[in-house]
Parts: sequence; structure tokens; C-alpha cells
Amino acid sequence: MNPIVKTDALPEFLSLELAPNCRLQLSGLNWEWHTLDTMRAHFEQFGPVEQLEMVAFPRGYGFLSFETQSAVDRCLAFGLEQIVNGHPVDIKV
Repeated sequence: MNPIVKTDALPEFLSLELAPNCRLQLSGLNWEWHTLDTMRAHFEQFGPVEQLEMVAFPRGYGFLSFETQSAVDRCLAFGLEQIVNGHPVDIKV
């Protein structure tokens, strides 16, 4: 067994830091209309998506993290309610 000591480097996924304010909350999600693929395809038009989490059933919400602040700005400029796969998704900062 090899314990982790202070000199050990963190794994890359633990050391990643998003730019401030690059995480958005999504609501109004439904598994029948919104999938990870359709959501990612929609939001990648604004810039690279770092992470997408969906908790659609039964609550219908999720989180979206962009890699850059400029992608967040483009997404928000498009509107706080966007149509994804024919159905609305609400976006909150």
C-alpha cells in the first residue's frame, strides 16, 4: 500500500480549475426530450463545454460548465430560455 503524501501530485482531474463564473444552472430538463448528447450539441455552439451534469428525473435540473468566460457570455447573450430539441431550457447564473 502506498499512502498519499504531501509531495504526491494531484491527479489531473482534481487539479483542474474552471475560470470563475463558468458554471450555469439548467432547469426544465426532461429525459424524454433532453439527453446529454442533445444538450452538449446545443451548448457547444457557444464554446467548449467542460462538464455537463443532468438530474432530470424527477427534478429536471442540471449544471453546465464552460471552459471559458467568453463561452458563458455568448450563451447568456443567446437568452436565459433556450430551445433544445424543441423544448425550453431555463438558464441561471
